[in-house]
Amino acid sequence: MSYMKWQFVHNTLGAASGVLSTQALLYAMGLGAGALPLSAAINWVIKDGFGQLGGVLYATMVGQKFDSDPKHLRFWSSVWLQSATWLEMFAPLAPHLFIPIGSAANVGKNISWLAMSATKASINKTFCLKENLGDLTAKHGSQATAAGLLGTAAGILIGATMDITIYTLIVGFVPISLLSLWGNYKSLLCTITPSLNLERASHMVGEAVSVDHSGQLVLDPYMLKSPRQVSDVERFVRETKHIYPDGMLPGITLLPDISKIHRELPSDVADTKHKQAIVAEMVSSAFCPRTADGTWSENYYIGYLSGSTANKSRNGNIYLWFNTHATSRDMLFGLYHSIALRQLLGQTRGVTLALYSMDTKVTRVALIGIGNLAKFFIDELKQHPSEFAITLVTRHESLDKTKSFVAGEPQIPVCTVDYGDEFSISEAFSNQDVVISLLAFGGEAHQIAAVKAAIKAGVKWFIPSEFGVDLDHPTNKKFPFFAQKLKVRQLLESQSEMAYTYVLTGLFADQFLIPFRKWDTEAGTVVVPGDGTAKNSFTARKDVAAYTVAILRRPDQFKNTSARLASYTLSYNEWIEAVDRVSGRKFKTTFESVELMEDRVRKSSDNLGFSVIADLLAITIANGDQRLDWGGHSLDSVGLEEVTPTPLDDIIALSF
Repeated sequence: MSYMKWQFVHNTLGAASGVLSTQALLYAMGLGAGALPLSAAINWVIKDGFGQLGGVLYATMVGQKFDSDPKHLRFWSSVWLQSATWLEMFAPLAPHLFIPIGSAANVGKNISWLAMSATKASINKTFCLKENLGDLTAKHGSQATAAGLLGTAAGILIGATMDITIYTLIVGFVPISLLSLWGNYKSLLCTITPSLNLERASHMVGEAVSVDHSGQLVLDPYMLKSPRQVSDVERFVRETKHIYPDGMLPGITLLPDISKIHRELPSDVADTKHKQAIVAEMVSSAFCPRTADGTWSENYYIGYLSGSTANKSRNGNIYLWFNTHATSRDMLFGLYHSIALRQLLGQTRGVTLALYSMDTKVTRVALIGIGNLAKFFIDELKQHPSEFAITLVTRHESLDKTKSFVAGEPQIPVCTVDYGDEFSISEAFSNQDVVISLLAFGGEAHQIAAVKAAIKAGVKWFIPSEFGVDLDHPTNKKFPFFAQKLKVRQLLESQSEMAYTYVLTGLFADQFLIPFRKWDTEAGTVVVPGDGTAKNSFTARKDVAAYTVAILRRPDQFKNTSARLASYTLSYNEWIEAVDRVSGRKFKTTFESVELMEDRVRKSSDNLGFSVIADLLAITIANGDQRLDWGGHSLDSVGLEEVTPTPLDDIIALSF
C-alpha cells in the first residue's frame, strides 16, 4: 500500500511535469510564432528517432542488471526522466539547437521508460502473495494510468493559468519535478529485493559469520537477516561494486579491472613493475587450476591482496570475479565465501594470511535420492566440512522429508528435480565433483537418467546405488530383478568421461533381523535357510556411509573398480548365538532346506513377486553367495583404518 501511494504521487507529478516540458518544446519550436507545421513535424520525428536509438543501446549495455539491481535502476530511471524534462524546459533558450537538445532529452526519456518497464516486473513480483503477477501488473497499470490522467490535467491547468514564458514554466516545473523524484524514492523504500548483490549479501550474512575462540569460521543461521531487514538498511541510490573496509575488516571489490589493481598498493612500493608482479601473483593464485587435470572446479575466483590500501583499508582488500559460465549458485557461493573470508581476515589475530583461496581441497558431493541410506551419508559427510560440501538432489514429492534431514543446516542446499528429466538433473549436478546415488531398489531407470545427466554436467566420479548385493557374483547376476542394475553398470563401463566405483557392502546388518529375513523378534523365532553354517558379509548402514567417505579420499585406489567392504562375516548360526546373548532370550530356530525354497520358487506364477525374491535371496544366503571375499577376492575395508565398524551387539540391541 505504501509503495503504491508513493508511486501514485510520482506518476501524477511526472505526468504534470511532462505537460510543462512539452509546452516548453512547442514554445522552442516557435509554434506560437507561426512556424510551418511540416518543419515542426520533421524536427519532432528526427529527435524521436535519436531518442529511440539511445534506448536500444542502453538496453544492450545494461542487460541483466534489471534483475539484480531493480531498485537502483528504478530510482535512476526517474532521475533520467526528470533530467530529460529539465533539458526540454531549457530548449526555448536556444531554439536553434532544438534537434540536439530534443534528441538528448528523448534519449534520456527512452532510457527512463525502458528502465521503468524492465524493473516493473521484478518489483511487482516481490508483492506477489500467490502466483498473481498478472493481476498485480494489471492493477499497477490501472493506477499508473489514473495517475497519468490526473497529472496531465494538473499540468494543463498549471500551464493555462501561467504566462507562456520559459521563466514562468520553470517556476511551475521545479517543485513538481523534485516532488516526483521524492515520491519515487519513498516508494522504493517500501519494496523488498529478493535477489542478492554484493551489498545485500554483506548485510544478510555479515553478522551471522564469525570466528570462534579456536579460529574456526562459524555460521549462526539465527543471525541471518531476512530480505525485509536487508531492505531496511541497503543503499540503492548508488551502484555497489565494493564493500568498504571497516576497522580490521578488509574491503571487497566485485569484478575489478586487473590492470588497475596495482595502483591500490602503497607508494612505498615504488616500482610499478614490482606492483604489477605482486598483483599478478595474487591473480594467479585466485585463478590457478584447482584439480589434477588442470581444470577449474568452480566458476568464481577470490583473491586477497594484503598490501592494498584502497579505500583506506588497514588489512588489504578482497577481489571477486565470476567467469562466463557462472550460475546463480556460483554467484551465491562466491559472495558468501568472500564475506566469510572478510570476517576471517578481520577477526583472526596472529595469523599471516597472504595469497588465500577458498575451498581448494573441498570435494563437492551431490547425493541423489533419499532411500534408506540418505540420513547416514548426510550425517557422515557433515562431520567433515573441511573436506566435503554436500548438495542434496531429490524429487519434488520428497522435498519435505529431505529437508528434515538437514534441518538447521542452511549451508546444505536441496535441489528438486524430475527423476525422468535428464536436463533438470544435469542442472542440479552442475559443478559437482562426485555424485553418490542413494536411489532405492526399483529406481534403476532413474539411476540411468542420473548417470547420463552426470556425464552431461561434467561430474568426475559416480558411485551408483550398488550397496548390498554383489553383482560380480555369477549367482546374483542371473536374477531377473537385478537386470536394471546391470544396465546401470553397462552404461558406466561403456563411457570414458566419468570414473565410477561399485561399493559392495554385503547385506545390511541393521536391517537383517526383520520379517523379510524370517526373524520375529517379538515372538522369539527365526527360520534359517539351509543349515545356517554358510558365512556371508554384513555391514551396518552407518558403516556403509563411513566406508564410502573413506573411499572418496582414495580416488586413485578405487576409481573404475569394485570396493568390497564388510563390517562382519557371519553365519546364520553365529547371528542366532549373538542375538540370544544380547537379548537374554533363547530364540526358537526352524531350519528350511534349500530344496524346499527352490521348489516354492518354481511353482510360483510371479517370478518377481515379493515372496519369490525373499526365497531367492534366502537361497543365496544358505549357499554363502553373499560373502564378498569369494573366489580369491579380498576385503578392501581392512585398509580403511579410519573406519571403526559398529559393534555387532549395538546393532542387535537396536532391534529390541
